[in-house]
Amino acid sequence: MDRQVYREWRPGETAEALGALLHRKDSIKLQSDTFSSLWVCVFTDEFTLTAEHVAQELAAIKFGSFQQISKAFMLFSYQPGRSTYPVIPLQLRA
Repeated sequence: MDRQVYREWRPGETAEALGALLHRKDSIKLQSDTFSSLWVCVFTDEFTLTAEHVAQELAAIKFGSFQQISKAFMLFSYQPGRSTYPVIPLQLRA
């Protein structure tokens, strides 16, 4: 049975979910410690989360601190009228 799920994101929920996801990713023990940096890209295809809305919500949010993650981004699906896929660099604490 195909199930469709719709979620209406309330203010603050996006930042909370991203913070939890980044902390989960940061806690994974990598097979090798030879990487000079670890970048995380979070992809979303949720039509209620637009790049403009998320960028506005996250403008004052800093995630972290992290042991392994040095950069993080949020990538969005193709949007008609744009020449590139929207991407938002996430601000991390030092």
